[in-house]
Amino acid sequence: MGMAMSFYLGYNNVELLFTGWLINSPGEMVGACVGVFLLAVLYEGLKMGREALLRRSQVNVRYNSMTLPGTDGTVLMETHKTVGQRMLSPSHFLQTGLHIVQVVVSYFLMLVFMT
Repeated sequence: MGMAMSFYLGYNNVELLFTGWLINSPGEMVGACVGVFLLAVLYEGLKMGREALLRRSQVNVRYNSMTLPGTDGTVLMETHKTVGQRMLSPSHFLQTGLHIVQVVVSYFLMLVFMT
């Protein structure tokens, strides 16, 4: 049969993401819409959570910094943590894991709206 090339407002034999997920009733369509909505809420929550973690880690780096006078009268900031130490920190691994989950969820949402 193939995919409809125009807006399709029916609910018979609608595939959602995978061939095994068929929608055949109005209740299943409503459930699928609620599921997609919750997936979008999860995506936004991940995005906001990652931003909050990033802000918190930036504040921690700022507190670990000290000002030093520069040679030409400027003020320099010296941090006690090196980039390698920050890259191997638990908060960076958490940020990386949350970013992977966020990307996977965003691809699922993209596939839902493309089909």
